[in-house]
Amino acid sequence: MPYKDPAKQKEYLKKYEERPERIKWKQDYEKTPKRIKSNRINSWKLLGIRCDGGWEEVYDWYSETTNCDICSKLFTESMDKCLDHDHHIDGYNIRGILCQKCNNIRNEI
Repeated sequence: MPYKDPAKQKEYLKKYEERPERIKWKQDYEKTPKRIKSNRINSWKLLGIRCDGGWEEVYDWYSETTNCDICSKLFTESMDKCLDHDHHIDGYNIRGILCQKCNNIRNEI
C-alpha cells in the first residue's frame, strides 16, 4: 500500500476499484465457473449446510443432478434446485437435491 494514512489509503483504494479495467475484470471474473462454484459453496456454508470437507463432490453431484429426488421434476433453471439439509443434525446434514416446492414441503414437516 502506498499510503500509511488510513484516509489516503481509503481514497487510493476507491480510485483503484473505480478504474474501468478493474470494473470489467470483476464483472468477467464473477461469471467464471470457478467463481460460480466458490459462491455456491460459500452460500451453502452460510446456510448451515455441513459436509465434512467433501465440497467438491457435493458441488459436482449438485451440478450434475437434473431432476428432483422426490417428485422427479426436471430442473429448468438453477433457481429451481435446492440442496436439502437437516437443520437439527450436527455433522454431515445433506439429505438430497430437491425442487423448491418439495424443499418447502419437507421443511414444514
